[in-house]
Amino acid sequence: MIGWVNSSVESFIRDKFGDDVWNDVVKAAGVGERGWVSSCPYPDSETYKLVTTASSLLGVTPAQALEAFGNYFVEYVCKQGYDKLLQSLGSNIAEFLQSLNNLHLHLTMSFPSMSAPAFKCTAVGPESLELHYYSNRPALGPIVVGVLQGLAERYWDVGGGRLGVQLLRGRDDGSEDHEVFLVTYPYQEVLRSWDEATAPKHSFTLNPDTFYNIFPFHILLDKQCCVLQTGAALARLFPEMQQGTYLGDHFQLRHPYTSLEYDNILSEIRNVYLLKSTTTGLEIKGQMIPVAVPRHPGGGTATGGTTACPHMASLTAAEGLLFMGSVRLSGLDDMQHHQLFLSDIPLHDLNRDFVLLAEQRQAEAQLKERFEALSLELKQANQNLSDMTQWLEEERHRSDKLLYQMLPPQVATCLKHGARSPASEHAEATILFSDIVGFTEISSRSSPLEVCALLDELYHQFDTAIEDYPQLYKVETIGDAYMVVANVTTRCDNHADLLLEFAVRMHEVARNVRSSLGEPVSIRVGMHTGPVVAGVVGKKMPRFCLFGDTVNTASRMESHGLAGQIHISEACYDCIRDKSSFVIRERGNISVKGKGMMRTYLITPAEQDANLTNSRTLSRPAHLLSEPELRFRYTNNAANRSLSFSSLSGGMELGPTSWEEQSNSESGKETP
Repeated sequence: MIGWVNSSVESFIRDKFGDDVWNDVVKAAGVGERGWVSSCPYPDSETYKLVTTASSLLGVTPAQALEAFGNYFVEYVCKQGYDKLLQSLGSNIAEFLQSLNNLHLHLTMSFPSMSAPAFKCTAVGPESLELHYYSNRPALGPIVVGVLQGLAERYWDVGGGRLGVQLLRGRDDGSEDHEVFLVTYPYQEVLRSWDEATAPKHSFTLNPDTFYNIFPFHILLDKQCCVLQTGAALARLFPEMQQGTYLGDHFQLRHPYTSLEYDNILSEIRNVYLLKSTTTGLEIKGQMIPVAVPRHPGGGTATGGTTACPHMASLTAAEGLLFMGSVRLSGLDDMQHHQLFLSDIPLHDLNRDFVLLAEQRQAEAQLKERFEALSLELKQANQNLSDMTQWLEEERHRSDKLLYQMLPPQVATCLKHGARSPASEHAEATILFSDIVGFTEISSRSSPLEVCALLDELYHQFDTAIEDYPQLYKVETIGDAYMVVANVTTRCDNHADLLLEFAVRMHEVARNVRSSLGEPVSIRVGMHTGPVVAGVVGKKMPRFCLFGDTVNTASRMESHGLAGQIHISEACYDCIRDKSSFVIRERGNISVKGKGMMRTYLITPAEQDANLTNSRTLSRPAHLLSEPELRFRYTNNAANRSLSFSSLSGGMELGPTSWEEQSNSESGKETP
């Protein structure tokens, strides 16, 4: 089918059901993504796919969808500028339907690839008629029903269900090679005397020589449809078409859909006829008229070498047919192709003007077709641009998300705009360090790949957990050390509480990770609160770093901590707003390398879990605790590791430390 038909299907679905439904149909059918050019032919299968897919999505049968489309098609044709043309087709329903054939043949000049249907009215009466529908495409009968109903509403004033359409016979039941519909309507007096079966016969009295020249494209046939006479132009173009030869040997009957037999032609006498040469493809459009052909026992040849019809009054007459035609030409190129000239077209024939106008119209049609093709290309380009823009936007979001995992959003945004991010001072921030207990031994007894897998799994668990705390920011990881800060990238008043809660969570998830030795991972955590300076260091692979003694002290809290414990400084303890939410034990005064004596506190995650059950809080000094005297001995394995935090602690190197401590529960003092 031509693209114009597919465009009407698209318009129908968009107007009646919305753009989303059309997009679903296109996606499901797999056709129509790039649109159509009106005059270009497309496979019928594409149109059928659109109809069947749309009917499936809308929950109706294909026949119901086609009938609804046929009703809409009348509206669509009017929107395309054919309203006045339709109004002028006939004064009543029978004339209108009979004239549709001429309209379709006219449209084939604009759309050469169009394979038009044909219609014939029989048994015409004041209240009903039989409409014969011929088409080389099956299963499109429901469209005819919808079109008739649409026409009845708009032109015949028999809307509101007063026009009835019923399928009498068709190809499905094998009774006909086409569809026959019974069309009923309110009584119309003008159709009472309609008689399409017979037509008045005319006496063939015009001088043959005159007739021969005035109508150069006429053909006179006998009752067997054999040639008796041809016009001057046909005699020149087809010298082989001699008297007595069968018309079907020279021309194919393209319209109406019937055979070249006398009785069949009489039944289609109100139809327009289209003959196409079997050798050159020249088309002649005209009308068949039953005439009385004078008998001539000896025959004869008229001037010009063509067989002339004798006209002596003494001869008897026989039944015959006269085809009064005019050549169909799309333009001057078509005329030259068939070796025709304007002089071959009689002066009274409007084809002279039409050929010249067609040349101009063909140029306009080519411009229109090119415009439609460019519009489709532009539409596709815009769609590609939209898809590319959406893809780029998604990629930008992904890259931003990855960038924001490496740098704080406000810092990353500043760097993206080509500006330098100035360092910022923060009067109070809480910093957390953690490391794996016995990491040196684990590393010595595992392969590098196993160590990498262990750290990846552990940090993956930590990273997943920190997503529940948007106020916290993961600074970096170095070896088995994990560093987090609060109240720097995001303002947070209860920063110590949140970071302590996250530290408890770290212990929980660490217990679910096992080393290559098959043992659960144990970590220790240190926290400290104080002023810091935050900024971006470097141009290539820039890093967000924290500077100040607070960083160094937080690292000392971790290195002086205990396995499975959270070790916090007194400054961090003082910043905890809701101490009742945690089980806090005072550790007392301990000697911290580079810091001297410091009062610190311990939180045991296991006891913290119990506190969530019984809601008990222990936040008293160590010498007031009811538990037995607390004694422990700890040796830090940092001497066996090569970890440096110089870039995080303002140039203060954290060297390996080995120390022993003993706690006296009675005095609350510690001896280094």
